[in-house]
Amino acid sequence: MRYGSYRTIIDNLVDRGCTIKGDFNNYLYTMSSKCWMLFGNVNLDDKSNITLLQEKMSSVTRTNGGLSVTNTNFENLTFLSTIEMIENDPQKSEKTAKIIMTNNPNLTFLGLNAKRDRLYLTIRDNPKLCVTPFELENLFNGVSLDSDLDTKICFSNKTWSNWCELPKSGYLQDMPDGCIHLVGDLLIDNTFDFANSYKLYLVE
Repeated sequence: MRYGSYRTIIDNLVDRGCTIKGDFNNYLYTMSSKCWMLFGNVNLDDKSNITLLQEKMSSVTRTNGGLSVTNTNFENLTFLSTIEMIENDPQKSEKTAKIIMTNNPNLTFLGLNAKRDRLYLTIRDNPKLCVTPFELENLFNGVSLDSDLDTKICFSNKTWSNWCELPKSGYLQDMPDGCIHLVGDLLIDNTFDFANSYKLYLVE
């Protein structure tokens, strides 16, 4: 038998997909530790219990809804590292979802592996935060809606060669070839180095 309509099966013993009911911080206390997918918005704030998050989120690999991390004292978000996909499926939700990470004074790194699909993204006002190119690549993996980013990017010897930081000199001649992702402020004025402008050809 074939069905032409869209069906979602949640909150059953086989599927273990869980629907967030009410305030997420309160919902965590009754949430099964076997949930692999969450439906609804994961809202974290200064009232969130990190010990409980580490316990209950350890099996979650997908979320359908927004993620908000605001006004927390978290140093990282590794308790969300099992999540592989943060999505907003328009067939399951009529509301626009967002990933928001703002005003977290102690947040130094994310520690996320999640990819983003069909969500808006805001990361700003986290003074200690440094995001890796790997995390950014994941966050821009799917259908990406508008993004508002104001954060440092962490470069290391493990950073892929197609991620490039604009040289301190500001000259394109000092920038390597093959850059696809460029970090920094690019100034184009009457002194622009057209001879080396080919280095921008692959930049996305």
